[in-house]
Amino acid sequence: MLIEIGHVEAIFRYPVKSMGGERLEAAKLGWHGLDGDRRLAFRRVDDRSGFPWLTASKLPDLLLFAPQRREDGAQGDLPTHIRTPDGEEMPVFGEDLATEVGRLYRAPPALLVQAQESPVLQAT
Repeated sequence: MLIEIGHVEAIFRYPVKSMGGERLEAAKLGWHGLDGDRRLAFRRVDDRSGFPWLTASKLPDLLLFAPQRREDGAQGDLPTHIRTPDGEEMPVFGEDLATEVGRLYRAPPALLVQAQESPVLQAT
């Protein structure tokens, strides 16, 4: 007997840590969360701590950046471009984006790194 314990009204995925999210109609849920969620992050080049990721707690303007997926360059769940707070679209792995984030952070340009894909569990 199935018992309803809740209702999912909306699903959001955040492909780049601390940047804007995207609303999804459906998503695969795996051991490490949603497929494609937080697969990319900026690393603070000058940080030698155990948590080198640049987050909105260090740079609140990151929340104003929005990952975009263009059909001509889409590769799975990864965004192809990032829209800056000024409305400019930059390739995800381009130097312009790293330079812009570094300028706002006032530190050496952060590097965008891809987290390893996690295995996905399928509900049956």
